[in-house]
Amino acid sequence: MKGGFTFMAYVIRRGYTGLAVKKMQHYLNVLRTTYPDLPVLKEDGSFGSATENAVMLFQRHTGLTADGIIGTLTWDKIIAKYKANPDPGPGPDPDPGTDQPPLEYGDTGLEVQKMQNYLNKLTLPSTPITADGVFGAKTEAKVIAFQNAHSLTPDGKIGEKTWDKIIALID
Repeated sequence: MKGGFTFMAYVIRRGYTGLAVKKMQHYLNVLRTTYPDLPVLKEDGSFGSATENAVMLFQRHTGLTADGIIGTLTWDKIIAKYKANPDPGPGPDPDPGTDQPPLEYGDTGLEVQKMQNYLNKLTLPSTPITADGVFGAKTEAKVIAFQNAHSLTPDGKIGEKTWDKIIALID
């Protein structure tokens, strides 16, 4: 979904790091205007105990299971409340683009499989990779080839710029 906030089946939990965590920390900080008892979070992209506690408190406020894990339901609820906030203010990324999770070698799951299918469609007639949901050496090589073809940094990771390019070409 171009320019949307769809999150699909990715899960963020304690111990995770990265852009998706940083965005959630920012969103939760903004939501303090609606839920003033949420703690102020350091927007460092590291999902520690403070972020976990803030997530559980948010989940309690919104009728979700308070497990401290940001799955699809919690992600969607945070985004919906964030978008409804009258003044989101500045942050690390006020326009979150595709809001897809970062992916790299060793990752597995539905998001990897979705990305593999997209890459196969976008890089025809080259040899397709198996869309098995496992980000291995062949997927990494396909990502690097895609990045090189589109003047992106060829690091083999699906970060925000690579996701944005993939989504723009698929849409």
